[in-house]
Amino acid sequence: PLHKPSGGWMVAQNTPLDSKYSSPSSWLTVVTQVAISANATAPCRALGVSPRMCAAAAVPYRLADDSLTDDFDPPLVIQSAFNATLNGALELVPSMSDKLIRRHTDGVLVASIVSTKAVPVAGQYKRQLHIYEECIRLDEAINAEVFTGAEVNAALTPYVRKGVSIPNLRVFTYNNFLVYWQQDAVLKEELVTNLTLAGLGVLIVCMIALAHPAALIAVSGVGIVDVFLFGSLIIGDIRFNVISVVNFVMAVGLAVDYTLHFCHAFLAQPGANRVTRVKYALNTMGDCILKGGGTTLVGTLPMAFSTSTIFRTFFVLLFSTILYGLAVGLVLLPVVLSVIPMPPAPHLKHDYRDWYVNPNRPPDGV
Repeated sequence: PLHKPSGGWMVAQNTPLDSKYSSPSSWLTVVTQVAISANATAPCRALGVSPRMCAAAAVPYRLADDSLTDDFDPPLVIQSAFNATLNGALELVPSMSDKLIRRHTDGVLVASIVSTKAVPVAGQYKRQLHIYEECIRLDEAINAEVFTGAEVNAALTPYVRKGVSIPNLRVFTYNNFLVYWQQDAVLKEELVTNLTLAGLGVLIVCMIALAHPAALIAVSGVGIVDVFLFGSLIIGDIRFNVISVVNFVMAVGLAVDYTLHFCHAFLAQPGANRVTRVKYALNTMGDCILKGGGTTLVGTLPMAFSTSTIFRTFFVLLFSTILYGLAVGLVLLPVVLSVIPMPPAPHLKHDYRDWYVNPNRPPDGV
C-alpha cells in the first residue's frame, strides 16, 4: 500500500504542483502529479500501452504545456496506488471533489469529469478519430467482460422481481465532443453512399430527358465538378466535415443544370458536323447557362459577409460549385462533344434557326 509521506503530499522543489504534469482544469493530471511525487507512476509505453493510446493519454497535459509533441510518453498511475494518490490529490486541491462522483454506500469512485480542450483543426483530425475508435473498443471490451455472464444476471434479479426490465444492459463513453467525432468517423462512407445515390438519381433523370448516351457525358461533368470541390477544400483551408459533405451532395443537383442543357441543345441540332453543332449549342444555350450561373452567384454573395463559419463555408463551396459548373458546361463539354462521335437524336425537337448552315432557313415544320 502507498502511505502518505511525512511531509505531506508535496512534489519536487517543495512546490504544490508541477505545471508540466498538472492543470487546474483536470483532476486527473493532479492525481498523476501526486503519484509522481510518491514514485507510484510508470511510463505509458513501459506498461505495454500502444504508442497511439499513449499519444491520446497525453492530451490532458497539453492544457499545461502546448509544446508537448506526439512522442511524449506520459506517466500513468499504477493501478494499486490509484486510490491513495486520489485521496492525496483531494487534500491538495479540495475543490476537485466537485468533479468526482462516489457511491453513497462505500464511497468508491464510480464516475468523474475530466475537462479538456479540443481545437477543430486538421492536425488533430486523425487523433480525434483514434480517441473515438479507442473509446468504442473499450466500451465493447468492458461490456463483454463486466456486463455479461451469470454474475450480472444474478445482480439484476432483485430488479427483475420488482418489475424493472433491464434488457441488454451496457455502458458507453459519453462526452459532448464525441457527438462530432462520431460524425467524422462515418463521413467518408456517408459521402460515398450519398454521392452514389445522388449520381444514380441524376443519371436516371438525364436518361429520361435525353434518351441518349450523351446523358453519360452530362453526368460525368457533374462528377468532375465534385472532384474540383476537393481542391476548394485545400485552397480555402476548409475542414472536411458534415458541412462540406452537405455541399458535395448539393453540388450534384446544381452542376447538372449546366451540363444537361448544353447536351440537349447539342443533340437538338441534326444533320450538321460536330463543330457546327457545338457552335449552335453555345449560341442558343450558352448565354442562358451563363445568365443562370451568374444570377445564382449573386444570390450566394450575402453569405460571404456572414460571421458564421457555417455560412462562409457554404458560400465558398457553393460559389466554387457554380464556377466549376460553368467551366465544365461552357468550356469542357464543347471540346468533348466536338471530338467524340455521337449518334443522332431525331426524337429531340428544337425550334431553331440554323444560321450556321443556312441563315435564311426557317424552323422545322414551317
